[in-house]
Amino acid sequence: MYEINPYYRSNLQEDLETNYQIWLDFAKQEEFDKLAQEIRAKRDELLAETDKEMVLDRLKLTMPEDISMTNIVQGIKEFFTSLKEIFLSEIAKYRQSLRDIPQQPGFPYNVDWPERPKTNDKDKGES
Repeated sequence: MYEINPYYRSNLQEDLETNYQIWLDFAKQEEFDKLAQEIRAKRDELLAETDKEMVLDRLKLTMPEDISMTNIVQGIKEFFTSLKEIFLSEIAKYRQSLRDIPQQPGFPYNVDWPERPKTNDKDKGES
């Protein structure tokens, strides 16, 4: 069952009967758009909950007191190692699954929500 609220006009009944398929398609699209918007809003909330898992301060960057080519190269290596760990983490995969929800077959009527992986911060009770 679909519901629409057209503006009243004297020929509304005739217009609905004459253009039934157009009105039905319009109502279906309205329902689809509303549900898709609700699903995306929920997805965006779940992404926001995991933003802190992806911030750059998790790279554990340190500035050596002694600046040398060896220290610079080591720092770059540590940076990319940390970056790789973050982007290949379970939380990164979870976030990508959330972003892929609109591409699921059956969206927005049938959505498979990914399960949030456990993280150290969440396991410790920190939010």
